Amino acid sequence: MTHYEKLDMLLNGLLSRVIHRNTHGSDNSILTFEFLCSKLFKDEDVKAWEVKYLQDRLIGDEYVEMIEKDNMLIPNITQKGIKFIQDGGYKKEQERKNMQDELVKTSIESNKRSKWAFVVSIASFLVALAALIIGLLNK
Repeated sequence: MTHYEKLDMLLNGLLSRVIHRNTHGSDNSILTFEFLCSKLFKDEDVKAWEVKYLQDRLIGDEYVEMIEKDNMLIPNITQKGIKFIQDGGYKKEQERKNMQDELVKTSIESNKRSKWAFVVSIASFLVALAALIIGLLNK
């Protein structure tokens, strides 16, 4: 599983907790970031550095904030995080970036072809002009 897939899975997991938190008033203090990772990625061999990386990335992107409950830090999805995951999350963001890169690449290739076509048309015009001048001079 890629980091982007893991980040999206964490955001989806935290989003599902919003309903529980709103219904019951709060989250369970056991739901630390490490606990969530261990449950969501139980089939993966997620190292401590990767858990820290995932947490730092989500906090740095302002999609998750850490709130204190019973002397434990519990991750909480922000409104920005909710909107982001509803818009497709990291996977969709990566797809958009790939499409944009492909569009830029295609545009550059198209411009190169357009320049070549312009050079050929100028050369054709010059050949036709030279033939006309030679034709007029030979009369």
